[in-house]
Amino acid sequence: MRLFGRERELATMLGFLDDVRTGRGGVLALCGQAGVGKSRLLQEITDRYGAGLRLVTVTGVEFEAALPYSGLQRLCEPLFGEIDGLSAAHAQALRRAFGQADANPAEADDSGLLLAVSVLALLSQAAAKAPVMWVVDDVAWIDEASRAVLTFLSRRIAAVPAGLVVIARDDEVLSPFGGVLLTVDGLPDAPARDLLMAAVARPLDPQVRDRIVAEARGNPLALLELPHSIAVTELAGGYSCPAEQSLPETVEAEFRRRLDELPVASSQLVMLSAADPTGDPALLWQAAVRLGIPAVAGTAAEATGLITFGTRVLFRHPLARSAAYHRDTAETRRAAHRALAAVTDPVRDPDRRAWHLALAATGPDELVAAELSRGASRARARGGAGAGAAFLEQAAYLTPDPRRRTSRLLEAAAAKRAAGAPTDAAALLAEAALGPRESRQVALTQALHARLAFDLRRDPDAMMMLLTAAEQAAPVDPVLARELLREAYAAAVFVGRYGTPDAISRIAAATVGLPPLVDSTPRELLFEGLLMEKLDGPAAATSLLRRGIHGYTDEPASQYTLGDLWLACGAALDCWDETAFLDIAQSQVRAIRDSGAIVSLPVALSYRSLIAVHEGKLDDAQQLVDEAARISDELGLPPMAYVDITIAAWRGDEARVERIAAAAEPDARSRKEGRLLTAIEYARALLLNGLGRHADAMTASAPAAMLDEMGFRPTVPPEFIEAAARSGRTDLAVPALRRLSRAVEGAPDRNWAMGMLTRCEALVTDDPDLADRRFRESVERFTATTLATEEARSRLLYGEWLQRAGRDEPARNMLRAAAERFTEIGAGAFANRAQRALAASGERPRHRNTRTGAPLTAQEQQVARVVAGGATTKEAANQLFLSPRTVDAHLRSIFAKLGVTSRRQLAERLAQAPSAD
Repeated sequence: MRLFGRERELATMLGFLDDVRTGRGGVLALCGQAGVGKSRLLQEITDRYGAGLRLVTVTGVEFEAALPYSGLQRLCEPLFGEIDGLSAAHAQALRRAFGQADANPAEADDSGLLLAVSVLALLSQAAAKAPVMWVVDDVAWIDEASRAVLTFLSRRIAAVPAGLVVIARDDEVLSPFGGVLLTVDGLPDAPARDLLMAAVARPLDPQVRDRIVAEARGNPLALLELPHSIAVTELAGGYSCPAEQSLPETVEAEFRRRLDELPVASSQLVMLSAADPTGDPALLWQAAVRLGIPAVAGTAAEATGLITFGTRVLFRHPLARSAAYHRDTAETRRAAHRALAAVTDPVRDPDRRAWHLALAATGPDELVAAELSRGASRARARGGAGAGAAFLEQAAYLTPDPRRRTSRLLEAAAAKRAAGAPTDAAALLAEAALGPRESRQVALTQALHARLAFDLRRDPDAMMMLLTAAEQAAPVDPVLARELLREAYAAAVFVGRYGTPDAISRIAAATVGLPPLVDSTPRELLFEGLLMEKLDGPAAATSLLRRGIHGYTDEPASQYTLGDLWLACGAALDCWDETAFLDIAQSQVRAIRDSGAIVSLPVALSYRSLIAVHEGKLDDAQQLVDEAARISDELGLPPMAYVDITIAAWRGDEARVERIAAAAEPDARSRKEGRLLTAIEYARALLLNGLGRHADAMTASAPAAMLDEMGFRPTVPPEFIEAAARSGRTDLAVPALRRLSRAVEGAPDRNWAMGMLTRCEALVTDDPDLADRRFRESVERFTATTLATEEARSRLLYGEWLQRAGRDEPARNMLRAAAERFTEIGAGAFANRAQRALAASGERPRHRNTRTGAPLTAQEQQVARVVAGGATTKEAANQLFLSPRTVDAHLRSIFAKLGVTSRRQLAERLAQAPSAD
């Protein structure tokens, strides 16, 4: 996760690093409390700007603190290869101190001066070859003898191209080292909120969000740990009791000891504070008056150090809140909630009042249950799906009528699923199954079981569960049956090659058997078009598919299910409609973020990142993919490797492609997620074509090219055709071209479709005039789109063809344009392929680097710093008051001047870039 609110610290550290690189050694002392991000800051700097440094990091550990020179030995060990270049006395002193030579009492150096000088000599010798950075974390636990040598070095390191970074929680520990003291404080409120929202990735009630930020006191570790220690419903809107935590024994004992020593009134006040999720002091003191708690009770409570009463009521830590709440009896907690309900305004905050009434109830109460049920939609709007789920769950438990209770349990289960709490959803379904159920409720139960199964597994069994649930729901709930049939179709898309042969025909038959619709919604038009496409081919279904796709962009995104999202995005790709695809993906991401239906977010983010890949914005795509992976991991969903491996392939990172494939492929085969195998095969072929290994690319893409999978038509067949044609296997390329031709029959007006088709026709034809016309048309078509990667591919292939035809000058022009475009994009393998072709045509490759390239202008330096700090193009534009187009233009110039091909490389090279005069 990128850093928030650390511009000052990063600037100081970067200045220190620049000094080390230019031969001015020094000391940087990082001070700050545990979890404030000292080590993370150092990691950020060294990861981004540490290229060329010899970095040695050690961490002080308590059990070694008594061993003389143990810390120093760990620092010096990576430099031992330089010992032979030292004087005999210095080398012997080092070997003796580190146990590599027998000690000679006659040569003993009681003062330690000889060893200190020897370490300085070793450091100087190593730094003469490459700057050295020694990092000592938790320096307080480094043994005293090593610290003495390090303080000696700290006063003599200025003349050596080396840096010493010492990290501790207490500035007194750091004071002997001198140098630059950088105190890392907690984050200010604004970046702390940004960090929390990035970590949680779901809506938060503003009052609850602000309370969490205040209690974390700007500590990044506390903010990042919250999603793992607080229930979904509490995060969403504060609509749950503080979860009973499993505290470390010593922490729990300390919290309880302090609370047990409180007077009764003070103890009641602390419990009352824990029961209120808002931290509103006015509300708290009104409730305290109702319970007869005097204001003076706050003095003793604050003396515990666990709570403070000011403009907000804040606990020292969420675990302290949990301990205070669960320490008291159930009746005491109910009394607290009754008092809070009584003082909560029923007009301004009816939902929180209903919530407190629910927690104060001693048994079933339909009046309270009904109020909770009515308030669920308002709570959802305020705190997302998790808040609505909490209301519905509590309403179900308070419902006296068994049948109504079952209905509310099913509603709550559906909301829990949407909120990303599948275990809670399954538990609610199990409870619903124990009560009386009507036929429709039985169908709903089966539907939710199937949906949960597919969320967690995405396998053929879950797909068949959806289809079976749809068939069983048809007689009692045709609307639900249609939803499930669409989801079953979407599931069949994910299962791909592992799908049951008759699954689509069963889906079609079940759909035909449903009562006809009076009005067809966009999703129904799309679904009908997809079924028609399977039966009659793409051309016959084009009109329906387009009407459905464009209808999606006109309707509120919040009403669509995850299955609808898959189908709409996949259909937009197969219709070669990049504009509709972008609109649908963007609107879905916004709607899901707003609603808190986080279980759908990884898929939505992946689709949104895919269009960024096509646009050549690989860094933006990677940020979206990383967020999707983090959420999938948090929720226990299957990993979303689809676009991640594609980005690595475009970058030409063969090692990363194989790492992702090695992790994802066995999982995909075991779960039978055929679509993921297709994505892996496509990515490998893309990488291999970029590397110029066309025969291998043909082999890699052959299995996927034989399939006709939704969403892959614009990518897999062209990749196979290029590989086969460039391998001399036109006998294999021609049938694939015929299949591609059929796939674009319904999209003759689409630049994407015709750009791809004409490029592939040019690759296969033996007629040079036709090939030339087709290549030129392909370049023109793609130039009229936002698909930067495909435009560059067409220029590269055309340039290579012109070169083979002996037309060197136009070939050089086309290859040069392709090389520059690929460099801007960060497509390393394709950029190198274009440069190789340029060299073969007689043009010397342009080697740009920070020493020979033109200096960055002042504006370019600003853009480079902001983008290297992790900002997207849009974020950089907002920060610098520029348009995104202007930022992109500056980046193209920066990449060319620095000789880099990606934002990641830019970050690594930025410290060496020359500045403007």
